[in-house]
Amino acid sequence: MITYFLIWCVFAFNALKETSINNLFSKNTKLFLFLFLSIFIGLRYFVGCDYDTYWEIFYQFANNQQGIDRQLDRLEPAFTYLNIFFGQFDYGYHFLNLILGSIFSFCLIKFCSTLRRPWLALTAAFPYFIIVVAMGYTRQSVGIIISLIALLYLEKGKFYRSILIIVFATTFHRSAL
Repeated sequence: MITYFLIWCVFAFNALKETSINNLFSKNTKLFLFLFLSIFIGLRYFVGCDYDTYWEIFYQFANNQQGIDRQLDRLEPAFTYLNIFFGQFDYGYHFLNLILGSIFSFCLIKFCSTLRRPWLALTAAFPYFIIVVAMGYTRQSVGIIISLIALLYLEKGKFYRSILIIVFATTFHRSAL
């Protein structure tokens, strides 16, 4: 628990230092945050309330139990195909979580960097959005964060592109709608 608190303190300290004029969110900072959050979220081990459920789904795809056709009806296609692909590897489940964590991290950093105070946004997002949602509800977190990117395009007046991004987000979880 102390690790989570220390990470939040680093985010909060940077949020206190930044102003809308003095933006501390450089390219190197974004790259470091992307790598850190991807590994932090993606390589967790038995963390999250749905960890067992996702492990069971992955195991069924890896061993082709109950037939893949039956599973395709149950899950969203992007998540399903990633499970099928990474099910072929020895450490596939960890690779899958790393890829999904990377998608989440990239989109979160992209979203926060558009705000006037990105460190403050990360500080606010860390306790619930990163720790609980991203590390607990993998499919939902990717769907939600991709939907936030769609909001960025909608804000720029790119309506059809935002619709396409939301459709893509629903391939991870229906809640993106």
